[in-house]
Amino acid sequence: MKVYSVRSFVVCLVLSLTSVLAAAQADKCPTGTQFIGNLYGAGSFNSNLNARPDLLLPPNIQLDQSKHQSSVRGFGGGSDARSNLQASEIPAGLFVAPYGTEDHNKGWAVHSPALVPATWDGYTIKQFKFTMTLYCTVGSGEVDRFVGGCNVNVPVCAYVEKPTAKKNVSSDPEWKLGR
Repeated sequence: MKVYSVRSFVVCLVLSLTSVLAAAQADKCPTGTQFIGNLYGAGSFNSNLNARPDLLLPPNIQLDQSKHQSSVRGFGGGSDARSNLQASEIPAGLFVAPYGTEDHNKGWAVHSPALVPATWDGYTIKQFKFTMTLYCTVGSGEVDRFVGGCNVNVPVCAYVEKPTAKKNVSSDPEWKLGR
């Protein structure tokens, strides 16, 4: 009986932590957007993170091309983490909210965002992926080897285009008149 209780407790704990973490990422999305996923990377002393992860967007998603991010923070913290990222570089219809570790001499940066085709059906792109270079460092001083690792997180949100209402031809007076 106790074994089942402990297992049930662990399962419930894992599920609630997972939902809390997902909600925390979704909170980074502005009103009117949909949370798509997270780009993430971690580094350690003598092993800075310098990676370019991908995030698959949902198949056949229609991004609202009229929506553009107005500002973005491209780096934070100390050390050599710097970026010239401009909001105009974020693909239309997407919103990113990068952040990372900044304590001690740690720093993070992101740059070079891109929306690229991921899957094709003949000449039609069925799915896109979003990619961005992530960098983080814990610093290079002797004391930095004892302060733990670094990480960078990029919640990715989408402005999804609302489908336009289709015209009902049977209620169209022009159609009834045969014009």
